[in-house]
Amino acid sequence: MEKTGAIGGLVGGIVTRAGPVTDADVTPIDQEALARLNLRPVFVGIERDLIRAAIDEDPNAVRNRLAAVHPDEFARYDRAGGWIVPLGLERRITGET
Repeated sequence: MEKTGAIGGLVGGIVTRAGPVTDADVTPIDQEALARLNLRPVFVGIERDLIRAAIDEDPNAVRNRLAAVHPDEFARYDRAGGWIVPLGLERRITGET
């Protein structure tokens, strides 16, 4: 994916059943339309702090960050620094890209 966004400390983009959405500016209306078309849009991202720690070659910071518990109502954390956030009705990603 050529364009990615930075939203709430996460770096990533929107992926559907048909593949990644290459436009970094997907409006909430577009996200709802993708959900209505049953394309199951999700935001897939990784924490910016983990990327910075890896670049800075700080394995202890990465280990500590991955060991932390991340409770959330609907977002799924994959224990490797990645987040999967379902989008659609009542769930939207908005932010600067």
